[in-house]
Amino acid sequence: MDSRAGYAPAAAAPERCALTADEGAIAVPGRTIWRSDTAHRAAVLVDGETYFAAAFEAMRRARHSIALLGWDLDLRIREHPASMLTLRAFLEGLLVERPGLQIRLLVWDMADALALIRPTVPPTIQDWLTDERLTIKADGAYPTGSVHHQKVLVVDDAVAFLGGIDLSGNRWDTREHVAHDPRRLDPDGNRYEPRHDMMLMVDGPAALALGELCRDRWECATGERPAAPPREPDHDPWPPAVAPMLRDVPVGLARTRPRWNGWPGAREVERLYLESIAAARRFIYIENQYFASRPIAEAIGRRLREPDGPEVVVVTSHWGPSWIEHATMNVLRDKLVHSLRAADRYDRFRIYGAFSGDEGITVHGKLMIVDGRLLRIGSSNLNERSMGVDTECDAVIEAVPGDPRAGEIAGAIRTLRDDLIAEHLGVPRGRVSQATGQMGSLVRAIDVLRAECRSQRCLRPLKPRKLGAFVDVVDNFVVNPSRPIWRTRTGRTVRAAALGGAGLWLLWKAWRSLHPIEADDG
Repeated sequence: MDSRAGYAPAAAAPERCALTADEGAIAVPGRTIWRSDTAHRAAVLVDGETYFAAAFEAMRRARHSIALLGWDLDLRIREHPASMLTLRAFLEGLLVERPGLQIRLLVWDMADALALIRPTVPPTIQDWLTDERLTIKADGAYPTGSVHHQKVLVVDDAVAFLGGIDLSGNRWDTREHVAHDPRRLDPDGNRYEPRHDMMLMVDGPAALALGELCRDRWECATGERPAAPPREPDHDPWPPAVAPMLRDVPVGLARTRPRWNGWPGAREVERLYLESIAAARRFIYIENQYFASRPIAEAIGRRLREPDGPEVVVVTSHWGPSWIEHATMNVLRDKLVHSLRAADRYDRFRIYGAFSGDEGITVHGKLMIVDGRLLRIGSSNLNERSMGVDTECDAVIEAVPGDPRAGEIAGAIRTLRDDLIAEHLGVPRGRVSQATGQMGSLVRAIDVLRAECRSQRCLRPLKPRKLGAFVDVVDNFVVNPSRPIWRTRTGRTVRAAALGGAGLWLLWKAWRSLHPIEADDG
């Protein structure tokens, strides 16, 4: 297994998955993606240690602008556990060194509510306390029931990151995912479980496209559009320690965006998932926090019923990191797994939970690999919310049939897939490539490698629970809607009331913790 920040792909073992020119592209602007732009360099950063190191280094090289979109933000985090410098101190130091630098951080407006359960200042209040060139805004520009969920970081429109990792607590981990690693402490000093995630880093026109995405979102949330930073062809914020996986490759962007206040909606994320599944010939490999989307499961089920359909491997968290996820998204997942196993007539479906020793790994990444043909990394979960309710952004790299470089791109995609499987099984990447090439089957290769594995890390088959009819109520409305619940001012009022109620509840809990009620001894 290769644990470097970025790696050049080795030659992958041959697989029975040739691309033919008549298949056509999956990622098509205006249909399955928003736009496609070239990245002169592209690299996949696996797990928090790798991303934090690259992100902090790119920001050190910023001259004009740093733009962040996030679900959550905690300015108390550090680049690595041994560092004494918080993100806030780091950013304020950059502003002192570079008088022309502007930093804009946009986070979901519930981040303020999350701050109430931490010993920290809410982001919007921190905006008042920091330098005027470090602007922190809460994004509430969405219908009630929606969430701002994009995770994008752009430096000078020259280097950009997108994927599943927020600059927040409990995100840092190594690729080894050591069980009970004492370095895994959130800013409050609490230990957290191993965590697996990833980001895509790009430069060139693809980074500029993500800069425009950030400016669109900032304008939607605040009513003001930031100016684009000046273009400096000789300026290169790319971290030297990261080796590109691919060069001069088109990168497509797919979005989910609910219609709001004159901004049109977008559902490219869902269309890209469905067309990718339909186009698969041999393998679909998925890593995702959730598996709770009915349309996606139905599309996979149709392929499993085909005599010559693709194999499907899903890696996820065995249990959700919180009781809320366990009681909601995991319940919906179990329902869909039952249906897919019933559809799996030819034994081509596997779903695993990732473990490190006795600790379950939180698989938070959002990745799909189709054959060697398509790589997708972003913020979208496999649930209904990510298809049409929340804001999402995914990137896709495709080996387009007929392209002279299709073989090179396909090889890099397969190598990444084998590298990720090797990480989960604790075996060398070459062993995964060898087993898959020899057997011509991803499912059989993983079966064999799981039997051989003596590592602390492993993949355990998921055992779904038997469920009652109440699941449909939860699925269809409560936690997993496919459309925004309210778009009206009445809905905004309901949301405000809900947030106010949550705030009062948290204050009551805090008061109770300071004034515990003594038990009556009778």
